[in-house]
Amino acid sequence: SFIMAAVASRYPLDYLNVHKIYQPPNENIELSTKIFKINKRERHQERIFLLTDKAIYNIKPGKDKDPIIKIKNNKIVCQRRIDLCKLYSITISSSSKQFTINIPTEYDYRYEA
Repeated sequence: SFIMAAVASRYPLDYLNVHKIYQPPNENIELSTKIFKINKRERHQERIFLLTDKAIYNIKPGKDKDPIIKIKNNKIVCQRRIDLCKLYSITISSSSKQFTINIPTEYDYRYEA
């Protein structure tokens, strides 16, 4: 239908339909997907990767019966929010599905798709 096409074009890469649960104020959701964060001990931790036009959100997913994301005081409960203006670069591996988000003023994040 026309309405569904309009919604699909508005949230083209919102694979987890986060926009149905929460819309960050003054931000547009560009991408939501499940991904693995690799911690400093080389452990893979499941995360929700939410990209808006202003920030990257690293969100710990809810348990089986919980909503996929948690909302508290009208904000996403996330492990970390990185303003895109702080992002220096993204390093993509040529031999794996890993990439690193480089933030010079803070610590980097390593992910695997």
